[in-house]
Amino acid sequence: MQPNGTGIRLTVLLDVAPLNPYVFKLRAWDRSFLMSSLASLLQQTPCADVRLIAFSLQQQREIFRQEHFDKSGFVKLSQAVGDLELGVISVHDLQGRLGWVSLLAGLSNQEVIAHDPSDVVIFLGPATVQIRKVPQGMLKPRETTNPRFFYFEYYPYWRAGNEFADSIEYLTKARQGAVFKIHSPGELAQAIQKMLRQQKAGNEMPSPRN
Repeated sequence: MQPNGTGIRLTVLLDVAPLNPYVFKLRAWDRSFLMSSLASLLQQTPCADVRLIAFSLQQQREIFRQEHFDKSGFVKLSQAVGDLELGVISVHDLQGRLGWVSLLAGLSNQEVIAHDPSDVVIFLGPATVQIRKVPQGMLKPRETTNPRFFYFEYYPYWRAGNEFADSIEYLTKARQGAVFKIHSPGELAQAIQKMLRQQKAGNEMPSPRN
């Protein structure tokens, strides 16, 4: 964190999913990737405060949330991710096959209508197999510039050339946000710097309206 409360007020929406979207299991390297990517993002971003929300599109639910995310939060998040069983889905979730659409809309809306919104909201995680757009009617309009939305969308090297817009990408763009396709730690670092430049330049832009 930056001293004296300076820096960006950041919300990270962590998509807890395997790197291979066709595998319904979180393996050790999936968990390692998620945690290391989050750590790199926070280390390279000058933050005044961080809200961390982890969610699972497959299970259509939020799995972890912490305001004022800190080092102790990493331990709790790691436990929540380790306990997640993607292959176990409740009957309620099976009945609501498009519940993940409501989940994404809800996560976005919470940030937009917050009384004291973050400066930046970042979706972070591997590209998903969900390609349905969240209906515009489900997205609440905003009245101020903040928060600005970004999606750091990771593609493993073996998916190069087979990249397509997923639901989170569509949602980010619907919020007038920017999408960065990530293939390596170096590209993540570059994306973070681009995000910071865009955030700085955007502070003087008029407030967008959906």
